Amino acid sequence: MLARVEPDPNRDPYLLIVDDEPGVLEVARIMASSLGWSPLVANSAEHAFALFRDHVDVLGHVLVDLHLPGANGLELARHLRGLSPAVRIAVMTGDDAASTAPLGEPGLVNAVLSKPFTVGELDHVFALAARSRAA
Repeated sequence: MLARVEPDPNRDPYLLIVDDEPGVLEVARIMASSLGWSPLVANSAEHAFALFRDHVDVLGHVLVDLHLPGANGLELARHLRGLSPAVRIAVMTGDDAASTAPLGEPGLVNAVLSKPFTVGELDHVFALAARSRAA
């Protein structure tokens, strides 16, 4: 069981998680909640874009699967950056080659998480993204 911690006041408390696999979506939601995030979840790029558009004022962080039906994670990232250039985006993938290769144009993705990942890795990725944006 993961321990619940209080949100860090220096972080945005909302995280949008996007994956078409229900199991991955649920595990990521539980991990994010245990870290003090208030996760919003979407199972498609279209659903994610609608949620982001409706909550753009509170969503500063997104965790998106690289391979989604319809639009892939990088296409979604481009659309989200169009609405909020400062959004911090981490891509998750089970593709070992993609996890080490640059994804998209520079600045599109803040970090890449290889599936399966731990709650510590999830926390670390967004902590790094927050520091890179502040610099």
